Amino acid sequence: MNICMISHSFFPRLKGVELAVHHLSEHLQQLGHKVYVITPVQACVDITSVFADISYKILPLDINIAQPVNTENEHLYYENILIKNLAKQHKDKKFELIHAHFPYPSGYCALKWASNLPVVITCHGGYVPQSIDSKYNNSTYNMIAQKTISALQQAQAITSVGSHLKDELIAADCRPDMIHVIPNGVYLTYIPSSQEKKSLENYILAMGRFDKIKGFDLLLRAFGQIAGKHPDIKLIIAGYTPKGKAGCGQFINNHKYKYELLDFVLKHGLSRRVLFMPYKSGDD
Repeated sequence: MNICMISHSFFPRLKGVELAVHHLSEHLQQLGHKVYVITPVQACVDITSVFADISYKILPLDINIAQPVNTENEHLYYENILIKNLAKQHKDKKFELIHAHFPYPSGYCALKWASNLPVVITCHGGYVPQSIDSKYNNSTYNMIAQKTISALQQAQAITSVGSHLKDELIAADCRPDMIHVIPNGVYLTYIPSSQEKKSLENYILAMGRFDKIKGFDLLLRAFGQIAGKHPDIKLIIAGYTPKGKAGCGQFINNHKYKYELLDFVLKHGLSRRVLFMPYKSGDD
């Protein structure tokens, strides 16, 4: 089967979504499918060096995303580029299935163009109407929310990475029978065997970008409630990019949120129990 993946965020950014799209594409390719990923490529990236060792095919969008897409006109421009690119690539690749990562813009544009192709939308979190970024003005927010709902209600199937997200989708009037909860996979080869495990202190590890949607503030509050009963356990939260260090391929964290977390730790006397670490990947 010729499968078209669409994601407006991809390598060299290294976040959960990008890795999920990559691993899914690799495994589908190994199963005998032909997988193509349509995505913008950042202007500062040499595509041949970044994508040299993958088995699927990258189809870069002809658009410069060095700057964020924020205004309504910028979103409409992006939609136009994506839809034209889908039509152009389909003539040659003959897509049989479209898998859009995010309801908008990927899912919306796929459904607007592909009237006779099945479209699956995966929601990775933060892209249902209740969670759309508040940085947009009312007009842009309303446009994105309406198109997000439209895409979710028209898709042939929706996959959610968690049951909590399924609940949000149902609250947005999506049909429960169309939503399939499929968590992101885990590479067992990354987990050491019992013989390989080193002697470590007892700790809880959480990883992710420092943004409120990740819920680290809730984790800290929960840890604060059990810390007294379990004095031997520490909490490690890894994932922030040091201020001024974020460049091409990295993501910028919400530093205000990070300081809120630090403030909580200090106020509750947890400075010896909670450790914040920068972004880690691979063997790290």
